Amino acid sequence: MVQLRFAVVFVVLLAGCSSVTTIPPELSLSEKDQLWQQNRARLETIESWALTGRLGLTVPDRSGSMSIEWLQDEQHYSIFLDGPFGQSLAQIKGSRLGVSARVSDEEEVFGATPEYLMRRLTGWDLPVSSLKYWVRGVPAPKGKPEVILNNQGYPKQIIQQGWQIDYLNYRDEGITQMPVRLKAANGDIRMTLVVRFWQLK
Repeated sequence: MVQLRFAVVFVVLLAGCSSVTTIPPELSLSEKDQLWQQNRARLETIESWALTGRLGLTVPDRSGSMSIEWLQDEQHYSIFLDGPFGQSLAQIKGSRLGVSARVSDEEEVFGATPEYLMRRLTGWDLPVSSLKYWVRGVPAPKGKPEVILNNQGYPKQIIQQGWQIDYLNYRDEGITQMPVRLKAANGDIRMTLVVRFWQLK
């Protein structure tokens, strides 16, 4: 009887061991960099895309979260920020010719860059022009980046223009993986983005 119990326990232990997930070995820096060059080339060809998700923002003495919809068609873009119950908080639209923004029901204002308008309307320095690169998981053209890669050759962290962007999760979107959860911080300004839906065009 004791032998039978021992045999049953032994079989259960073997079954448990066989179900343990095998962790792939860590790639070398050169192997990660080789994958990154391939991944980056694919990501940089995606110039038209759309995302919807949730954006959390913490600034001095204030914090909140909002829904975000971002439509990018090469150099043309529209960003819609909505609060509870679909209440419109802000709209930003831009192209090579300039940028317009509207906050809630206020009058639409115009400027040369989205950064200028954000500073004028909110007093915050937010790198909107660079975000269109960072949300895709690639460094912005301006400012030398420091990039730490994960084992699949995608950024785990990008440090650029005084900002630290941490990529917490990716999702397979067919031709490439896309970030679906990231955090960005610069001093006392912090952002969290959770992407529910990506559309790559």
